[in-house]
Amino acid sequence: MRRSEVWQATHDAMVERLPALDGKIHKARFSRFDEDELPAAVVFVFSDQGSNQSSGAPLLASRSEISVELFATGADDDAAAEAINALAESVEDALLRSPAWISLFRRVDEVGADFVMDDGASFRLFACSLRITVEHTQAFDPDIDDADDLEHVRLQVGAATADVDLEE
Repeated sequence: MRRSEVWQATHDAMVERLPALDGKIHKARFSRFDEDELPAAVVFVFSDQGSNQSSGAPLLASRSEISVELFATGADDDAAAEAINALAESVEDALLRSPAWISLFRRVDEVGADFVMDDGASFRLFACSLRITVEHTQAFDPDIDDADDLEHVRLQVGAATADVDLEE
């Protein structure tokens, strides 16, 4: 599973399972939200690292850190704090209770959240940076255009290497 697939699957699961945020879940957003656009969410893959598990074509054991940036407001500080916490918990529930989303990964490794209040906004803006780290596999099979590409394949078993002629 490639990083773009992790990103899309997370976005799609949130859209499907969070109807209260209809039209307010973004894959990219760089401008500030207006108060009437809240609550809102921006989802992306924050970090992606892989290590090869194969001596042949790359088979990466990957860790992707998914970032879900959440934004909410309220009539007062307590209401805004309650709104952002409820939003964070609803996103956690939507993803971590989704059999379809969970089945995409070898495992969910870490979940964490950081909360902040944006005192530079013209209204009470509370934000949460929700991070979910998942482990998955990425396979990179070689591009084989024709039979000539198949003529010789290198097989490596431990320290031994052999040429195999596939046309025999």
